[in-house]
Amino acid sequence: MEKASGPWPWKPLVEAAILETNLTKVPERIAAAQKAIANRMHCLDGTVCDAERSALFDAHNVVCDLCKMAGLSDQEFRKASGQ
Repeated sequence: MEKASGPWPWKPLVEAAILETNLTKVPERIAAAQKAIANRMHCLDGTVCDAERSALFDAHNVVCDLCKMAGLSDQEFRKASGQ
């Protein structure tokens, strides 16, 4: 079994967002995870294994749910993610 960071550098950021207990840091963690996921999805090509592709889409859905649970509006999320 691979370590969490393994070949998927976005995974620890998603885990950090899920496990963050400091409510003031949650938006920052969510934004970092979403940015890493988006960057990797943008780079998807034939070299990405199906397992990572599936994990990326699952992680994206989890981060979207975290955003909703944190009560972040689209505007707040964009501000936190630097968009």
